[in-house]
Amino acid sequence: MLALLLDLALVLDCPERVPMKQKAAAPFLEYFSGPHFDWTPIEAHPKHVEMVQLTGSSNAKEVATVLPAVLKLLTRRREGSRHSRPFAVRYSARRYVRGSARTLANAHESLKNLTEARIGSTLLSSPLLEGCMFRYLLRPSDRTQQLASRLQSMPPGGLSSPGLLPLAVLHLRLGDSFMVQHGRNASHASASDVPRARDLAAHYFRDPQALFRCLASYSESHGECMGCAVISDAAVVHRDAVAHLEAPMITPGVPVHTAVSSSRDLANQDNHAKTYLDWWLLARANTIVHSNTSSFTSSAITFRDATALGRSVNVRQDCLRLNYIA
Repeated sequence: MLALLLDLALVLDCPERVPMKQKAAAPFLEYFSGPHFDWTPIEAHPKHVEMVQLTGSSNAKEVATVLPAVLKLLTRRREGSRHSRPFAVRYSARRYVRGSARTLANAHESLKNLTEARIGSTLLSSPLLEGCMFRYLLRPSDRTQQLASRLQSMPPGGLSSPGLLPLAVLHLRLGDSFMVQHGRNASHASASDVPRARDLAAHYFRDPQALFRCLASYSESHGECMGCAVISDAAVVHRDAVAHLEAPMITPGVPVHTAVSSSRDLANQDNHAKTYLDWWLLARANTIVHSNTSSFTSSAITFRDATALGRSVNVRQDCLRLNYIA
């Protein structure tokens, strides 16, 4: 997003040593395409392009870490002649920069002025900025749209239809340990499960039907009943949904995570497709019932709300308030 704001090239720099299981990850371009941005990879960046390394950390100093390199880049561009070499931003996958594009753009006056000249002050100050940039970058690929059209109860037009889909989607994040098969990597999964996910799992197993009743109640919109879809990192939730809901939409495959799932599960194409299809269902759904413990959901909501403002229902706050969860 930073590269787009500054009208620069973007280079994604992946770690040299990628774990074998991560190599089984599905190609990005198989499930996403760019409506206004060419994601086609190249073997190496052209030699005439001068690279500027931008790396940050996942702490409160991320903007302070990145800002000097950005300002240095802008100064060199401003002082260069019309024959100066183009610049590119190298993003390191080893470390990442958290925080919104707006936060970084407003971190310095010259950067803010440049960004306003590019996109205007209205969009820069809009809470929908990140979502608009997501929509600029991403759309479902033809393959993704074909796979989505085969899903049970998919509305006519599927992911290519305008506006939001008449769907109420439950995303229940119970923790990485539920994606472990045959006990593999159990210690890693247990350690990575955040307390909120473990607490929600305890609520869920006390009364599995409760969240499905909550989902069903929010599937009504203006007197009409929308379809229901269920997404979870726990296969047991999918089985329970089939038992307690009428024709729920559930994508084929089993939930996988590159850090904890078995190599066999990661190599399965249905499991690859499931991850991407689940995200697109969330990103296009009219109503999302979620547990607020996942960037998977939050990024989809960011994309969706830049399309049209849908409804977001928090499991803990709203379902508890309506006494669906004991």
